[in-house]
Amino acid sequence: MRVTLAIDTVAGRGSVALGVDGSVRECAELPNREHARTLLPRSLELLQRNAMAVADLTEIIVADGPGSFTGIRIGLATASGVMRQRPRVKLLTASSLLAAAHRAAELGSPVAVIYDALRGEVFAAIYDFSGGQLTTLLEPTLMTFDALRKGPTSAATVTGDCTDAYAAAIEDWTGRPAAGEKFRNCFATSLIELAEFPGALRYIENLRTFEPAYGRLAEAQVRWEKLHERKLPSSRNPTV
Repeated sequence: MRVTLAIDTVAGRGSVALGVDGSVRECAELPNREHARTLLPRSLELLQRNAMAVADLTEIIVADGPGSFTGIRIGLATASGVMRQRPRVKLLTASSLLAAAHRAAELGSPVAVIYDALRGEVFAAIYDFSGGQLTTLLEPTLMTFDALRKGPTSAATVTGDCTDAYAAAIEDWTGRPAAGEKFRNCFATSLIELAEFPGALRYIENLRTFEPAYGRLAEAQVRWEKLHERKLPSSRNPTV
């Protein structure tokens, strides 16, 4: 039996889901920006309500960005803690934008996803789920929403955590409103369901050397590099 714990702590509202053999048993929302305090208790509650324990887990799927540096780290740290107790548990990851797109795909494909990246920018990606196949039309990219909608790739549906801010522009671009509230929560369920699409999930063999896709440099790093007029020696991957 394959027992999966799926974790999405990338954006303000997170979620955790439990799956058995690829089917979602239950999903729980996390309070806005309280991932550190609530992720582990909610995960244990899910297991308990379904007559399971940490010892029953066979794999963990974590949304790996782009998005909040702190949020991504909370999800990975929780997974790491479980794996210390259960070394045989597999760790898999998927883009947080891909999980959000899959959640709204029933409204029409291709699906464009936008996450608020602050500073007037968004983390954006476009995925096509037509015919039961997954095709990435736009890899996760840091850009303005205006650049996204004026780009070469169109979308039938737009979803994400900041669609309200671009409501008029989204309707002008696609001819319909953005995906509603129903499709903007419990993205952890999609992390489980994405297993049916080849290549959607990535197996992480060594968590110590794994670097998530944060999306951009951290403010502290930007200030340091500007002050010293050089890159941080240990800088390997952009962070938010």
